[in-house]
Amino acid sequence: MEVTGVAVPTTDNRDERLLAALAHALILINFVGAVGAAVIFALNRERSRYVAFQAAQAAVYQLAGFLLTVGCWVCWTVGYLGSLVPLMADPSAYPEPPWFFWAGMASMVLPLAFMGLLWLYGLWGAVQAFRGRPFRYLLIGPWLGHYLLDQG
Repeated sequence: MEVTGVAVPTTDNRDERLLAALAHALILINFVGAVGAAVIFALNRERSRYVAFQAAQAAVYQLAGFLLTVGCWVCWTVGYLGSLVPLMADPSAYPEPPWFFWAGMASMVLPLAFMGLLWLYGLWGAVQAFRGRPFRYLLIGPWLGHYLLDQG
């Protein structure tokens, strides 16, 4: 299959499809998954264009997703701790936790939802790779496609 002038490899080989799917599914173990996908890429770089491309995409996606998730949690922590400053400054003014305390707690949903979306997209990549389809992550796929696949 050709997408934006770069041929995206496909495969009918069950072992290749399984390795490619595993590289994507490793998203479930966060940073370790990115390392695992990079190892799959390194071991299959010369053996299979399909596995190498899918594993490289998975490694970059998982690393970027991990860094963005950490950024989301840092922002949440700063915001949540900021909501506690008035409580720490004058605890007697708040006999019960105020609304901004609960808003800070509820905002924890945002980084959790972000992580969930990252996992779902990575698992969708695993399903497509297991089917032997030419899966490409948004932004990362075309970029890596030109870098890895345009060399031949």
